[in-house]
Amino acid sequence: MYHHCILCGVRIQPQPDPPEGQLIWRSQIRAVRSERGRSSVFLTGIGYLSQDCLRASDNPDVFYADSPQDLKRYDLRHSNSNKSRTFIFHESCWQILLSQLESLTDRPKEPRRIAVVLFDLLFCLPRDRFHVSFLAHDFGGALEICSSPQGLSEPWKFLLADPNAFRTYMLSEEFHGLADRFQSCSDDTQDCFSRFPLEVKHLIFNFLPSPDLCNLRLSSREIARTAKPTDLPQSFWASRFAIDKEMNFFALQEYLSEPLNSRNDWRLLYVRIQRTLRDKTVTGHLRNRRRTWLCVGHLTQCLVPRLEQSQPIRSKSCLDIEIASQGHIVGPVARGVNREDASVVGGMGTYVFATQPLFFRPLGYEAKTIQISVSFITFDCTEYVSGIRVLEVSGADRTTELSRAGLIMPFSEQSIILPPKTWLAGIQVASSISGIVGIGFLLGAGVIQHVQRTAGIINNPPDGVGIATLKPSPGYRVAGFLIGLDACKFVSLQLLELLHNIDLLNLRPGLVDPTRTRPWFWHPAEPNHRDRAISLHMPSEESQRSISTFALDMNFGGTDGSRLSYLNRIVAFHDDRDGLFRGFAFFYTDGSEKAFGMKEIINTARERWTCIEQSIALDGPGGERIVNLGLVGGNNTELGDHPQVIKMHTNHGRTLEFRRWHFCRLDGSRLRGEARLFCKYEEIITGILVTAQLPSGNLRSLGLRCLAGLPSNARMDIKSWQKPDNTRRTFPMSKDHWKRAPRVFRSSNSCYTSVVLSNIRRVGVSAGLPGRTRGLDHISGLCFEFWDSKVPVYVGQWFQQVGTLSLEPDERIASFTFWQSQESHPNNDEGENSGRITGVQICTVGSGGKQGGIYVGGGKHMLVYSFAENPYEKLSGLAWSFDHQCDYIYDFTQPRLGTSLRLHDTAESSPNSRMPGKIFWKHQDHNGNWLHVSSIQAFFNDNTLSGFIFEYGKTGIYSKVGHVEGDRVSMGLEAGERITRMVVRTISGSIGMVTFGTNRNIRHQLFHDLMGLRGDANWQDYPFGEPHKAKKLDTPSSGQNLATLPKKDGENCVGIWLTMKIFPRATDLVDKVGPIFQKV
Repeated sequence: MYHHCILCGVRIQPQPDPPEGQLIWRSQIRAVRSERGRSSVFLTGIGYLSQDCLRASDNPDVFYADSPQDLKRYDLRHSNSNKSRTFIFHESCWQILLSQLESLTDRPKEPRRIAVVLFDLLFCLPRDRFHVSFLAHDFGGALEICSSPQGLSEPWKFLLADPNAFRTYMLSEEFHGLADRFQSCSDDTQDCFSRFPLEVKHLIFNFLPSPDLCNLRLSSREIARTAKPTDLPQSFWASRFAIDKEMNFFALQEYLSEPLNSRNDWRLLYVRIQRTLRDKTVTGHLRNRRRTWLCVGHLTQCLVPRLEQSQPIRSKSCLDIEIASQGHIVGPVARGVNREDASVVGGMGTYVFATQPLFFRPLGYEAKTIQISVSFITFDCTEYVSGIRVLEVSGADRTTELSRAGLIMPFSEQSIILPPKTWLAGIQVASSISGIVGIGFLLGAGVIQHVQRTAGIINNPPDGVGIATLKPSPGYRVAGFLIGLDACKFVSLQLLELLHNIDLLNLRPGLVDPTRTRPWFWHPAEPNHRDRAISLHMPSEESQRSISTFALDMNFGGTDGSRLSYLNRIVAFHDDRDGLFRGFAFFYTDGSEKAFGMKEIINTARERWTCIEQSIALDGPGGERIVNLGLVGGNNTELGDHPQVIKMHTNHGRTLEFRRWHFCRLDGSRLRGEARLFCKYEEIITGILVTAQLPSGNLRSLGLRCLAGLPSNARMDIKSWQKPDNTRRTFPMSKDHWKRAPRVFRSSNSCYTSVVLSNIRRVGVSAGLPGRTRGLDHISGLCFEFWDSKVPVYVGQWFQQVGTLSLEPDERIASFTFWQSQESHPNNDEGENSGRITGVQICTVGSGGKQGGIYVGGGKHMLVYSFAENPYEKLSGLAWSFDHQCDYIYDFTQPRLGTSLRLHDTAESSPNSRMPGKIFWKHQDHNGNWLHVSSIQAFFNDNTLSGFIFEYGKTGIYSKVGHVEGDRVSMGLEAGERITRMVVRTISGSIGMVTFGTNRNIRHQLFHDLMGLRGDANWQDYPFGEPHKAKKLDTPSSGQNLATLPKKDGENCVGIWLTMKIFPRATDLVDKVGPIFQKV
């Protein structure tokens, strides 16, 4: 297991114990460590990594070489019995963090104090399945790129440069000014900036960030004239080194301490640094320093308020006494996953470091105006609630603070005003797995109640954020909060209530109502349980009462069901690692969409991806509606009680089946029977209610949201039944093809999609999107529309349309060609590939030989393969299976009437993650005439066979197979001359020569370089005889120099097949070749 720096993301280089000589910067490390949870945190000295252990002193001032015999061994591996926690980082990165803190604070902070606060922040980070903490950002690319420093590509070599080593390249003696492309023009008297004195304009320039100044130059001719680089004052260039400008990472004080460095020419220094930042080699120290500076900035923005604001810590007994003394009772609490709970699986959730009370209206303040100011802090790339202040407003600009809790960030505060005689009727808490991100205040005044005022995210929350509504007990009102905090943010919120109606007094102050249940967290919002027009069939709640229930209200039909007639596609989000559902998305004909669920999958600190997406079409405009749900669960503990298959049955007799496939569960023997969820006859389904298991977000139990109270004529219109269309649009998965899938693919939980290539009207091509399993440079899927149906079929994943192909009624698809990236692993077989599709070409043919097609994507150094009809077969179907990192595509063919093909010796090429390519001795033109091959061109790369082109007569018709680029070798066939034999010569696993024998006893040898044929060779001889004459042949043996064919009566050789090598990368070489036989 390798370890990376928690501050910069670069891998820490391990060393022998003891190390040999002076260590490079990537091996000199420190750590903040605690032996017991968060207690007794300390900063270690400078040490090194050796065999998953940190070797360092417990004294932060001790260097590893000072006293090697006194170094301690700190085990970095996690164990359930070991409560210690260690966060390691480079000494260079620690110094950059101290430098940044010094520039952000008024006075230097003691390193030991910084270490304690840093430990608390790192302790709150999420952890992967190996208990390795990680941040949400990618460390400027280092997270993915720097897993193996020795294998860094050239643009990333700067990650090896010490970020604390300073050097700037000197320019030539003659300094040339920065080019300015703005053309002079006449003065514009309407430009307001022309009236400002030059000094004022310079002050504005100094204040603005550089990108904003560039934009200002575009909007004002006067600014463009006065803000030329050659005319800007030295004060402007000096301002670029301020803490909020782009050169803030540069160690200015250290640079100016050198006697030879000038303080006067700030522009020259700026230009030198900009030039140095272009260095991407191992000397790119400043480039790496800037990246590291930005990385530690994610932590220092939380470190500074923690260091400058002290948080009073009181024991639980003291809090209980204070709460009871003021007559409060403790109400419901909103909190996500408690990581201290032993039942929680995974490294997500929250800790409570401290609990603080916050009181709103002390006695005697009912007639006062109260201001509630909510502070926010950005931690791990997400904005959380960090503090609340309660103030009395006594004038236009006068406020008096009454109470506060948490960290107060004045520049981020959002304020809520409570006018006199207004009370809090309830609180809405928006919380993610890691903390509270928003608070909604439900205000009541007189007969008006529940006027919402919000701070932070409440409306339209992002994925993974749920809204819990907290309301006081009958007869009580909200008087304050009991707030749970971790290192810098709110993680729980509990109501403090005061008696309002004496007649309903039933609790003693300080006690919790035992009948109150923990509220659910709803996404995007809690449904209205009081709406009589809605019938809610609730799913079961979370079985572990220590974990709040997270529920999704997937209201795809709208409050009144009006959106059902626009619904045309449903997408299921699948977790292909654990084999579970994560959510659904619904798409409409007006281009809108609604998505529900937590789509991010975290495997390790460096491996994160999003769910794969399975699309199925629905004819909402044509009246198709979901009438019931079918749920299929697992029948063993391995699959748990999560749904494995979700079926949506419609009134058109169709079943939309969402599922995953795993190699060990192809026969379905580990699945239970189907359970159905119905609504009442007088109701229609407008939504699905789902509970999700936290912290993973996997769907657990389902319910229905139904529209009730419809008149009978409306029910008939919305829920009309139709006779099912029995035309087959898809076909089941082939187990034989599945066995050929790459091993990495077969071990995952993938999706299988397919289409029958009949009556195709239109084909759409989809590319990926940023942040999804397929990017902009990938072809993610295809959409097939039909002449005889309004419901399309999707294969692959559909994200965004980038191309279309329209077909006439007499046209059919003749071939598919795919470009696939090579992403094989070193332990793969030569025939395996776990890459993604980067390009597609679709060719069509119609009556009279009319041809058409579309080509999208492609790319260099890709694997290219085709599925095409031939004289003996036509394309009947296409299958596309996928997981988050791999596409596996194969075709189905339908033999011509009275014939079938057999590919001889294909078993020897298995496993191969692609179907073999085929090429034939004869071709049938659009008039039905048979044309014989007249010439053969073979292509070689590195003296190894790459592909073939067969030409048929003088018609210009040709066929190709394999990679047809490189060195070309040709042979010609005379009229009446036919291929009767093929001999394949293989040297060291590479095909160096192919010999074709003919019925005229002529041998045509195809090779590129005779010198490349030296060495021990293996000959594969295929004497298949005169075409169209059945011949009995013997079985070949790879151990003999001469191999013959098996005895098959009634077969003729009609062509050859070949498979391509896949690993190592980008070879474009043929792996194996064999004959194709036709059985008549």
